[in-house]
Amino acid sequence: MVNQELTDFVNQRRKAGASDEQIRQALSASGWPEQGIQAAMNPGSAPISSNYTFSPALASLTSAEDQQAFINKWSWGGFLMYVVYFLGSRNYKRAFLYFLGAAVPILDIYLWIKAGLRGRRLVWESGKWQDFESYRKRQKLLDKVGLVILLVSVLIWLAVFAFGYFNGVKTSDQAQIPSANTEANSSQDIDRVRIILEDIRQGYITDNKALVIKHSSVETASLLSNDKKRDHPASSFTVNSVFESGANVVANVTIVSDGETTTQELVFIKENNDWKFDISATFEREMSQAVNQAEAKKGTGDPSGLPDLVVVSTTVFPNRPIVNNKEVEITVTIKNAGTKTSDGGAPLVATLLGFTDGTPVQGGALYPITPGETVTWSFHPYGQNEFFKISDTPGQKTIQIVLNKDREIKESNYNNNVFTQTVQMFSN
Repeated sequence: MVNQELTDFVNQRRKAGASDEQIRQALSASGWPEQGIQAAMNPGSAPISSNYTFSPALASLTSAEDQQAFINKWSWGGFLMYVVYFLGSRNYKRAFLYFLGAAVPILDIYLWIKAGLRGRRLVWESGKWQDFESYRKRQKLLDKVGLVILLVSVLIWLAVFAFGYFNGVKTSDQAQIPSANTEANSSQDIDRVRIILEDIRQGYITDNKALVIKHSSVETASLLSNDKKRDHPASSFTVNSVFESGANVVANVTIVSDGETTTQELVFIKENNDWKFDISATFEREMSQAVNQAEAKKGTGDPSGLPDLVVVSTTVFPNRPIVNNKEVEITVTIKNAGTKTSDGGAPLVATLLGFTDGTPVQGGALYPITPGETVTWSFHPYGQNEFFKISDTPGQKTIQIVLNKDREIKESNYNNNVFTQTVQMFSN
């Protein structure tokens, strides 16, 4: 009598498309004797004893339900790398067809999903496997490879995203808006000139020319040293503002001497890696401003053929700004409404009215802006480091933006250079 379990296995494998030689090899490798194999494959040939020893190795082979469940299971290897999957499964023809189909976008998506849903069955039905166990091991290996590829891809994507997020620069136009480092350097230069001005102020008040010469350029120091005329000491020396103008730093000061009040600008140039007061640069600036004022009075040229700088809007982030939070950011949108590209170098000043630490001022510089072009400038009113802190209170605050304060850039209209906006600061 033929072993029924063995017969069922042979019939099941034949239905799956396996050849008799493949079935014979699988049974022989599982420990079945040749007599039992012959009887199961040719049940009507002769009555043969059914006293066979059942091999435990056949348990995994003869469970039809387990086999079908494994064959119909989702294939991560097929889904994530279908061409490599079919190559690794010895199904070279199908691998080639999938390779060609990858070039067609819509077909590519279909093949991708199909390889995941039916990849294992397609590979099993190809009939290229001697036994189910070798087929099972290969599928598990390919699934592991596919999952490793998925994990590596996710890690790479996360790394790229994190790099872009933490290294991105928030700017609308890098060529137009100064970077954070530029603003930091500008602030340091202005602070340095303010310190120098304190010495110069003492020199004016005490009539100590040596203090002025100490902070003068080589050319200016020579001129002052050779000037033997003795001036009367100033009764007052006030620094009104300090700002950048091109490569130089300019100080607007008011001096009271012998009852006369004079407001003038002192130009500092970079010499020997430090800022020095320079008479030639100061004289050139005065001459340039005098020429601009004379042209403006004469009305020469077409006023419409000039730039016209205007603040379009200011935006506060976040929508509910928290007082004293260093993440609060104010963005100023500036537009050239004229018909000519503006010059660069004029100061851009933001005064924050109503803040408890006096009236903090944030400074920047206007870059050349083409007609119709819109640029943005951003700053943080509460600073972004531990060295600049403001102890503020909630309530209404006024932002005042001043463009081209000293009219260094000739415009067709100076009446739209000041912009104010009131914002509400919250406690939490």
